[in-house]
Amino acid sequence: MSIEDYIAAQRENIASISKLPHFSVLGSLTDKLYERAIILFPKQSPPLLGQLLIFSHRSFLSALTLIGQAQPDDASPINRRAIEAARLALALKRDPNSLKEWTAYEQRMERWEARNRGEKPKPLHPKINVPRDHPIFAELEKQLGILSDSSVHFTPEYFGSQHWMGTESRIELRYFISDQRAIECSLMTLIGIHASILRIFDECLDGALFADRQ
Repeated sequence: MSIEDYIAAQRENIASISKLPHFSVLGSLTDKLYERAIILFPKQSPPLLGQLLIFSHRSFLSALTLIGQAQPDDASPINRRAIEAARLALALKRDPNSLKEWTAYEQRMERWEARNRGEKPKPLHPKINVPRDHPIFAELEKQLGILSDSSVHFTPEYFGSQHWMGTESRIELRYFISDQRAIECSLMTLIGIHASILRIFDECLDGALFADRQ
């Protein structure tokens, strides 16, 4: 498949998939919720929370359009980062000192310096305190693990899910997902993740989103 063929297939896929209600209705509603949350963002709130909200919105749009192009596995890393952004937002709301832990400037610089020396960097695991019993984030944490094992990292699960076709003399890989049910499931998963992320941000914004009549 050439670059031109690949781009043409993407355009054809999104023209078709964007007509599904999972995309056109639920996707549009989720987009409007993000846009409303950005408008309602309290001026007195820390600017970083607003940045994380905007980042999550962009992540949603990127993941939505990738699924619309019949490339749902490529949306998974984007969703994973959005969940991590929501985790940081929740941690910052509860403890502003979480930013220092997340930034870990000195440790991160040491890792880059080690790479420049041709050495293996030391592992870095910033402590971001989020209550284990938080019902919404507990579900997002579960999704984080599922995404990591199924499609973010190059795992046997991910490689085994690829759509291979072949004969004794030739093997091919389908570059796009053709199963409509699989696309619909991916869209529903995306909407569920970002609905939960929006609930996290509503908590961070002291309920400003859900209190809004619109």
